[in-house]
Amino acid sequence: MSWEKRVEDIMESLPAAEVQPDSQLRTVLNIISEAEGKGKCNPTVLVREGDLILGTVSSSDILSALQPRYTKGRMKMEIFWEGLLTEQWHKIACRAVTDVMKTPVIVDANDTLMKASHKMTKHNASVVLVADLNRIVGAVSVKGLFRELNTIKGEKQASIMASAGSM
Repeated sequence: MSWEKRVEDIMESLPAAEVQPDSQLRTVLNIISEAEGKGKCNPTVLVREGDLILGTVSSSDILSALQPRYTKGRMKMEIFWEGLLTEQWHKIACRAVTDVMKTPVIVDANDTLMKASHKMTKHNASVVLVADLNRIVGAVSVKGLFRELNTIKGEKQASIMASAGSM
């Protein structure tokens, strides 16, 4: 088995966007929309109180919060979708971010990328925070992991081409 990079090798800086725990979802929506407008894919907002990171909120978390309870159950019923997005947004826009935030998913800086990938999948998170000596020092995103997969793919293709050329 070959050597693989660790979390610390591909981690990025922490998400720049932060809100207070009492911030409203409409504020988070504005931050996410602005970040997406600048080309950031699935941005994550940190919920911070002083030095403590309480949670994270992504666009997926807001979409999940929009879903009426009756769409989440096992009971089969007719759902009238027309106008539901607007209605639901008006219901949740003023809710505190703490109502929808996720507990931060944390990996160690020395963990493998597979462990980071596993935690992302297990917790349905687009970003995991990176800890080093009990301090949050960065983040790894799905986008970062896919960049690494493309690097691995490129290295494998180059190795195959080199082998074919030496025959």
